[in-house]
Amino acid sequence: MEKSQKKTPKFASYEEEANYISMSLMNSEHYCFQFFFQNVDGEYSFAPIMHFVIDCMRYSYGIEVSESDFATVMYEKLWDEGKWTPLKTVSGKYSFFTWLYTVAFHTMVNYLESLGYIKIRRERTPHNTVITLNQFSPESCKCIIDDVMPAGKTHDLLVDIYVEKKTDVQIMNDLHVDTDGYKKIRKQAEIKFKDKVLRSNSPYEDYVLTDKNGRKVCVSTEDQNGACEQIADYTNDNLFGDVFGVNLSNAEVEQVRESFIKDFIEQRGWKKVYKTVFLERRNGTSSAELADRLGCRISGIYNYYSRANEMFYESFREWYWRYAS
Repeated sequence: MEKSQKKTPKFASYEEEANYISMSLMNSEHYCFQFFFQNVDGEYSFAPIMHFVIDCMRYSYGIEVSESDFATVMYEKLWDEGKWTPLKTVSGKYSFFTWLYTVAFHTMVNYLESLGYIKIRRERTPHNTVITLNQFSPESCKCIIDDVMPAGKTHDLLVDIYVEKKTDVQIMNDLHVDTDGYKKIRKQAEIKFKDKVLRSNSPYEDYVLTDKNGRKVCVSTEDQNGACEQIADYTNDNLFGDVFGVNLSNAEVEQVRESFIKDFIEQRGWKKVYKTVFLERRNGTSSAELADRLGCRISGIYNYYSRANEMFYESFREWYWRYAS
């Protein structure tokens, strides 16, 4: 006889759901690790959002982000050195996961920008962007439209299109307009929506809009043609190549890179635990093995490694532009 699948807890309101998840994250390290780094049947998980945002990064920026890196960055973002400050902004008006989508998207974009992998070169406008509400559930679309647009004809038309999923013919009959009239009214409504999102610094900007022609993006490269390279971690080999010699092959760069990194962090007076975790994880030592050796939890290793990466690239970029360029 087959085992019945465990069902995710259900709550009477979004507020109850948000309180349950928030309190569980803040008070249980086991729950926190499971939420961010595992996808347990019948339990709430960050995994669906993570996969969606990773797809967005790939589609919008041509960058491949690893699941372990993303989960670590998001854990550190919400954890906030034990203060869990971001969780205090959850209102309970919408689903916890609607809020988390927005936070996850902005966090990853900001993180990649801070490392120099993304550089936005043009400003968004209602005319160079496209609404992407069709990829979300009617419930999510309703929440977003209600939050962005005031009550009125434009709001109602957007609800008909993206929430009620009415056909063009149904809407034309309701409005008593022909095809050309409907196209004009719909275009005006969507421009108003995009303008509201862009002008109000809405948290939904990267959630509901995408660029018509794709944003101009700078990422790390290794070939002379300058083609974008998808990355699975946050190592910028092109910068190292420039430091050691621009005509060196990747193999030659690899030979001297690790000794350079070791000396580099030694000169910056890092605490021993950060040096150990950073160097060992780069050499392939598992988080579980390191946690056992250092006498801490695996989630602590994730925090140390994430913070060490951030410290290294911040220092390295500053050093590079001062001395190597």
